[in-house]
Amino acid sequence: IKSEQLDLGMGEASKLLGKMVERKKMTPAKMGETLSRIRPTLNYGDFSETDIVIEAVVENPKVKHAVLKEVEGLVKEDAILASNTSTISITHLAEVLERPE
Repeated sequence: IKSEQLDLGMGEASKLLGKMVERKKMTPAKMGETLSRIRPTLNYGDFSETDIVIEAVVENPKVKHAVLKEVEGLVKEDAILASNTSTISITHLAEVLERPE
């Protein structure tokens, strides 16, 4: 993963939230507040105080398993691990985790 990809992800988040502002479902201030809480990172060390991690790697169960298992060991016990998968069962992804719930 490269920083350019993180920038693309933040751009997409901004675009989606911008559409909500256009439809009057969110204020510009709330959009700014929401975006300010998203902290994309390439450094796993940044995860120690994170409340939620959204995995977004290639749609390959082995790769997702490896990433989720590694990240689980780095985050707080009550952190939420989520996936952006569109084809793999969340139950299947959680099978490798110590805290699958």
